[in-house]
Amino acid sequence: MLCSFGAYFYYFHRTPKLTNKDTIILADFTNTTGDPVFDDTLKQALLVQLSQSPFLNVLSEQKIGHMLSLMGRSPGGHLTSDLARVVCQRTQSKAVLAGSIASLGSKYVIGLRAFDCESGEAVAHPRSPHP
Repeated sequence: MLCSFGAYFYYFHRTPKLTNKDTIILADFTNTTGDPVFDDTLKQALLVQLSQSPFLNVLSEQKIGHMLSLMGRSPGGHLTSDLARVVCQRTQSKAVLAGSIASLGSKYVIGLRAFDCESGEAVAHPRSPHP
């Protein structure tokens, strides 16, 4: 009985994996620096880099805009991570990439997280460097 529970827990609580057939949604970066130059620049730079990967399919801005208009939202509006998750679910995509930038003194801290559309669970976990 314990073995059955363990197998059940493993199967239904495992982190989902992405395949090259899955699409992902890229949300807008959360910019807390106060510098508007970062508002769209980081997302576009990341989109260019991700588009070069043969393993990732980023849902196009046109398809995202179309889904937003079907939802009664502005196609060119700010795509928060919560709204990106709804779009992800409705387009049957797999995951959302959400980024952030903040200032730390004279430096900037950039964060990026990937999470499953359905469960909200992290798809990738950052690894700490080994000493």
